[in-house]
Amino acid sequence: MPISLAASDRFCQSPLAIKLLLALVLLCLVVSGCASRGSLGYSETSTDEAVSLQSVFVATNRQIDKEGTGLTFGPERAADVSYANYTISIPPNHKVGQIEWPSGKANPARHFTTVSSRSLPAPSAFRQSLSQAMASHMASPEAQKSGTKREVILYIHGYNTNFAEGLYRVAQIRNDYDMKNPMVLFSWPSAGKAGLYVYDRDSVIISRDALVEVIREISKADVGQITLAAHSLGSQLLMESLRQIHLSGQKQILAKVNGVILLSPDLDIDVFNTQLEQIDPLPKPFMIFASKKDEALEISGFLTGRDERVGNNLDLRKIKHSGVDVLDVSDFDGGDSLNHFTVATSPSLVNLLKGLRNTTTLQEWDENVKRDTIGSSVANTAAIPLRLLTRTTQAILPQSQ
Repeated sequence: MPISLAASDRFCQSPLAIKLLLALVLLCLVVSGCASRGSLGYSETSTDEAVSLQSVFVATNRQIDKEGTGLTFGPERAADVSYANYTISIPPNHKVGQIEWPSGKANPARHFTTVSSRSLPAPSAFRQSLSQAMASHMASPEAQKSGTKREVILYIHGYNTNFAEGLYRVAQIRNDYDMKNPMVLFSWPSAGKAGLYVYDRDSVIISRDALVEVIREISKADVGQITLAAHSLGSQLLMESLRQIHLSGQKQILAKVNGVILLSPDLDIDVFNTQLEQIDPLPKPFMIFASKKDEALEISGFLTGRDERVGNNLDLRKIKHSGVDVLDVSDFDGGDSLNHFTVATSPSLVNLLKGLRNTTTLQEWDENVKRDTIGSSVANTAAIPLRLLTRTTQAILPQSQ
């Protein structure tokens, strides 16, 4: 039955409605501000040797944006998954944690630019191209010298992210962390508008099958292991897809999964615990980066009626599963104003984690967390006057059966 105008007026005047409206206004202001949104800027390859070229594979269930420049995708939902490969140019003046967006025409000497893009018209073409990239990486002297494993990183972006922003973020992470192994972006149809949080939450549910398909296709390529990483609301999508894989009996898909990393996850703690119950065995390591200073999750908590989300919860007793590692990055200020993506935007944290990554595998890191040695060693490092506290639910919960 439709709501009458009188009833609608009464709701708008209620304290709850006023709080919700204020929260939405605040969300729009602090997340999007007055700046224009990122878009793909195409440019020819720069001759400057200081320019860094980053290859990013893309799998997306967004519809192609036929009005955009080059191969790009919009916020509308597509029935099928599209695959593509992009080469992104990082400028010589790049600062760790930032994306240097052009305000006009993209200039590779000063901005992130798209050098090339090509569609991979079928899953088989995606697998072949990914396998070729892996073979090229493994053939490099650096990989052979270090004994690098055949690892692919699949990254799922978060809320309020358009296609260009997700693509350039992966290129920035790959560059700043000096990652040589292939990276794949799963770009789900976020509206890319701060006020459309509900649209994005619905898009997450719609995208579960698509993400399962992408994980399956990567596992069928010539790769050794897959690391799954997700930011913000993308963590909800990743957890739902992992749960779906286990419930449908497709556990062989995850045979190559090396670990799961949730970055500032925008997830209800009760929902998270329900998801964990079905994901057995839990991929190892399973890491959460959390911060008490994450203002975006404070707003999300208000909108959803829960004060805490998984990404700002530091009480491990609320996580009802053993073997989950929580890394507290509250002492690091992010380059983003909301401290919602500290792992990618804080130069000090990026440099710290980059150093740890270069000397420690994910499995070794997981063991260090259980021995509580990473936190103490970082705290005693004079060059880094910030803490990286680590805790594991292994210490407070019995081993899952």
